[in-house]
This record gives sequence, structure tokens and C-alpha cells, in this order.
Amino acid sequence: IKTHASNIEIIAVEPVGAATLSASLKAGHAISLERVDGFADGVAVKQIGERTFEMAKLIKPKSILVSNDEISAAVKYIFNKTRTVVEPAGALALAGYLQDIDANNNKGASVIIVSGANVNFDRIGHIVERAELGAGAEILFSATLEEKPGSFMRFCEALGDHAVSEFNYRFGDKARAHVLVGIKTASRDEGLLVLDSVRAAGMEVIDHSYNRLAKEHIRHMVGGRVKSDLPEHIYSFEFPERPGALKDFLSSLAGRWNISLFHYRNHGSAVGQVLCGFQAPEDEIKELEESLQATGFTMKNETGDIAAQRFLFLPTKQQNHQ
Repeated sequence: IKTHASNIEIIAVEPVGAATLSASLKAGHAISLERVDGFADGVAVKQIGERTFEMAKLIKPKSILVSNDEISAAVKYIFNKTRTVVEPAGALALAGYLQDIDANNNKGASVIIVSGANVNFDRIGHIVERAELGAGAEILFSATLEEKPGSFMRFCEALGDHAVSEFNYRFGDKARAHVLVGIKTASRDEGLLVLDSVRAAGMEVIDHSYNRLAKEHIRHMVGGRVKSDLPEHIYSFEFPERPGALKDFLSSLAGRWNISLFHYRNHGSAVGQVLCGFQAPEDEIKELEESLQATGFTMKNETGDIAAQRFLFLPTKQQNHQ
């Protein structure tokens, strides 16, 4: 295309979690990513091919990165228009186009390549779940309400006529309650106006629409909080979908630390998303993390995540002050 019409702009779209072309173009040579998000598995590669990269350097494409939520919104868009179900990688180009239109109001003639229908039934549920957020048709947030009569009514009034897609409540203490709420909106800007309305009603609000932990795990979790003298530490992992993965994980820990929380999700991909809590004294954290790293599973310390602090931990004076 570029050979026959040099004035045509080529736009390369990649997932934020698998942006090997974008990273290589910036570096000037093909580099290997440390971690690859497998959501759009058709493009989930650590390193771009040498020939492809050399071609890309000649073409000099504009680079656009899209989130998994934006990809899900594009899958839904294609289904609504054509009644065709495409895989996440197949909707990648459209996700980039929609982002570009929204950001630059680009109304020039465009050709969008849609390819790939390798999506299993389990994955569709996850795509549906995230499509609304990706399209700006839903906003996920937490609010802090006073534990006294009338607080919930004031909160509902602040939401206006917007439909509530989900409502999750955790007891904080005798003074305040934390709620995790999803509401339907016509646009992202409309959702932000709703948050301003809740703030104006005197309630603390945190937007979790871009918080991976909140969307992947916490909005699906119920139960109490740990009451113990031992601190709790929260980690996320990617488990390979193979027999014995959980057993190997537990064996590497040798039963040294109490597991206080475990939440597993899989959407038909090659890896499962795991959130796990451990009780361990502060002076054993280094040893705990060394044992976790020895499992070979991709991991991340999520203890300081705002959604985890709000809904998984007992409130402290410091947290209440914040």
C-alpha cells in the first residue's frame, strides 16, 4: 500500500500490555518485552520479528496503544454492526481507530483491517464484562459514606437517574462505609460529572475504571477482612493453565506462611489471573517474595493498591485519615 501511495498513513495498533513494535521503534532496534499481556493472544509476542521490524522502520507507522477495555469495546462494536464475533486481536485495529477519532476528531478516509475469529465461549463473557468500561458506557468507582441514617439515600440521589450496574458493600468501621459501584453512562465525561455530584454531596470518591485489580478481582469478591496481629500482604499472579500449577505454587512456599485470601479467574486464555493474600511479619517479607519469585509465575505486590486498601484490609487510623 505504501509503495503504491506514499501519501497514505499507516497506523500500527498494539495492546498496551504487548507493545513490542512501539517499544522497538522507540529504541531503534528490536527489543524483548519482560512481560506480555495475553488478552489479545494473536498479537501477544515478546519480540517483533526482524523482517517485520525492518519493514516497519521503512514505513514509519503512527503508533497507537489500546487497553483491553478498549479492545473489548471494539469487539462489541463489530458485533452490533455486523453480528460477527471477532477475537480480541481481530478488533485491535478498530480499537485504535476509535481512540484516534475520539482524541483527534480524525474524519479522513480510513481502511480498518478486521481479522481473526478464534475466540472461545469462555472469553466472550470477559469481553462483555469489560466492553462497557472501554466504550465509556460504564464507570466503576468507590465512595465513602457515613454510617448513619440517610447516608445511602443521599448517595442514591447524587447518582441521579443513572442505572446501577453493580453495588458492592464492605463494612469499614462504625463511622464510615465503603461501597464499590458501577453505573451506566452515555459517555466517559458524563460519568465524571456523576462523580463530581457524589463529591458535592460530601462523600469521598475514587475512580477505579482504570484500576486493573478492582476490575479483575475486587468487584467479584465478597467476605470479611482479616483480624490478626500478623500483617497481610496481597500479590497478583498469572498461573499457567496446566495441571498441577496450583500444587507447584503451594509446594514452593513449603507451608511457611498462612494464605489469607485466594481469588482465581480465567477467561479461556492460556493463563489464569490470581489474587493471593499472605500473613507474614514485616521482617519476613523479603524471604516471602523470594519464595514467590521462585515459583516462576509472573507476580506483582498489590498491597498498596487503593482498591485493595479500601475493600480488603481492616481500616486503620492512617487510612481513615487519608
